Amino acid sequence: MAKDFLESFTLIQDNPDPDHHGSGCVSGSAILAFTDSVGEAAKEDIKNATLFASLASSSRFSVLDDPEDWYKQYFEIIQALGFTLQAADFSNYIMHSESMQIDKIILEILSGLLTEGETLVIQEAISFIKSANGGKPAKLFSKNSTSAENGGFQVYPCTQSPSGDVTLKTGFFYYKIKKEKRHILFVDLSKEDITMRSSKAVIVFDQKVYSMGRDTVLKKLGIKQHAEIASFKL
Repeated sequence: MAKDFLESFTLIQDNPDPDHHGSGCVSGSAILAFTDSVGEAAKEDIKNATLFASLASSSRFSVLDDPEDWYKQYFEIIQALGFTLQAADFSNYIMHSESMQIDKIILEILSGLLTEGETLVIQEAISFIKSANGGKPAKLFSKNSTSAENGGFQVYPCTQSPSGDVTLKTGFFYYKIKKEKRHILFVDLSKEDITMRSSKAVIVFDQKVYSMGRDTVLKKLGIKQHAEIASFKL
């Protein structure tokens, strides 16, 4: 059943280091941040699954122009891929100061979910993308998730327990901006200029369920697996 569902989509064409806290990745419209507890196999599966979900959803809806339907499709796909998801409804975000940067907004919205380690890796992942070293990840994020006036993106801090359970404390976002700002990660946002809606969820990733659709995902992604994913060490 899950394989048939995935087949229905046509997509639009580490070394040990004492200061190493984890790794990050831009996958489609998602920023992924992995603590060191996450194994390499789980990382690859999550990167590919979230990229497939993003591209497949975009083949039917625009996250920029039709974010509600895009996210409905996205949630349906990631559930079929083995992500247990009970996301809250989207709600309006109210900025509590005159201006903020997007990373501060993300952490504020997710603050009740994240551990200290998860907060650290998502901070470092966003900081890397914003830095001079963030070339390809920054370009991919901007291309897949933002325009001058609106956008939609996801943030996935990921951990893995000693028993192998993979947990993602996830934020889903879409927004509109009155004043044109192409690179939303790099600018201060005024509360008068931005309207943002968000949802958050604690997700468990079942690799056994995903394994039944893994070959389909990889076949569908093809060269996009390499073109639309940019990984980095934190």
